[in-house]
Amino acid sequence: LKDEQGEVLNEFFALDLKGFLTLKAPMTSGEYQFAVASDDGSILDLNNQTIIDNDGTHSVRWRCSSNPIQLQENQSISMRVRYYQGPRTE
Repeated sequence: LKDEQGEVLNEFFALDLKGFLTLKAPMTSGEYQFAVASDDGSILDLNNQTIIDNDGTHSVRWRCSSNPIQLQENQSISMRVRYYQGPRTE
């Protein structure tokens, strides 16, 4: 990742990734639990609802969703991951 001058960014940047999650065979319909590990912050949204909030400046930290999500085979749901990279000292 580089800034406008072409310098490599090692810290103090953010990503806002949007897409879709589709359960494909051989995965079957059912309840699924989600988790993220991030250094520094991350937030996972599914169907426009925050599922995991692991935001802030911290070293690598795991967070799991508190409730399972019901997914159907071949169903697409919106997914958004927001990520923040703070200082390299964390």
